Amino acid sequence: MIYMEFTEIFEKLVSVPGPSAYEGERADVICGLLSPYADEIWEDALHNLIVHIRGEGKKLMLEAHADTIGFIVTSVLDGGFLKFEPLGGVVPARLVDVEVRFANGLRGVIAGSRSGFAMSSQLSDIGCGGLYIDTGIRDRKRVEELVRPGDAAVFAQCPRVIEDKVLCSPYLDNLASCACIIKALMESRARSANDLYAVFSAQEENGCRCVEAAVNAVRPDYALTMDITGASDYPASPIPDAGISFGGGPVVKVKDGKTLFDRAFTRRMEELADGLGIPVQHIFMASESNSYRIQRSGTGVVTAGLGIATRNVHTPFEMISLDDAQKCVELVKVLIECGL
Repeated sequence: MIYMEFTEIFEKLVSVPGPSAYEGERADVICGLLSPYADEIWEDALHNLIVHIRGEGKKLMLEAHADTIGFIVTSVLDGGFLKFEPLGGVVPARLVDVEVRFANGLRGVIAGSRSGFAMSSQLSDIGCGGLYIDTGIRDRKRVEELVRPGDAAVFAQCPRVIEDKVLCSPYLDNLASCACIIKALMESRARSANDLYAVFSAQEENGCRCVEAAVNAVRPDYALTMDITGASDYPASPIPDAGISFGGGPVVKVKDGKTLFDRAFTRRMEELADGLGIPVQHIFMASESNSYRIQRSGTGVVTAGLGIATRNVHTPFEMISLDDAQKCVELVKVLIECGL
């Protein structure tokens, strides 16, 4: 039953588009899910969504970015084709023949602007400037009635559970983390030992631009930031030596490209996991996330990081183990209940 509950939350989140700077509809969905459990909810000027559940303990902030990668239309060409730029990090060669959708329901397929590039050696040379979105509508004026420069598209693939309790979907980065926090909040409401804030931040994929505003508003004592972590145990992994196993349990972050996570808080997470009988993995990352912005905000925030091992990151076919997701829910829940 718990897997269905998690996947139902995730499906609600991914059902609406929410690329960087276009998070509004997703914020509305999160409000609908958490309103029965929250004392107050508000959206700040930069479109971070802040959920407050009052408690007597120290201020604990749970953070996960709610934006995703996507594509912003830059122009409409003769023949109705759409030029675009990426919102967030993408590998252009992996976008060819991928279906996308717009907020108004219009769909299209990403294609290349030159013929005969099917060989991998040619695909690897393609940048987003060599790609376009083909909606199948040949009339430029008709397309311009439906799409304007500045409109955003997202991957159109639907989530599905495949073998061995594996969820395959676009935008597990980072909606899986959002779903974990939402689920933990739903189950922990009556027993919160902290003055609790959940922040679903905007524009992480576009340069970690917005989370500081939320941190400065909340002024937490502690922050647990959640983001996915690339798995290393599959042939196409870009981090084959990281030692992160798909299905190996929650990933406790020790270091990333700009953050050394607080050692005492990290040990606390390890102790809580041990008490639940949950194995954890550790990662030293080169990439960046919101963590460094959070840690350095105001007079400083004691910060720890938690992740879910993910395959095929930033593609329409990201994959996580639902066992890993459930263990993250349990770990976040016990953190809320035990307090800091």
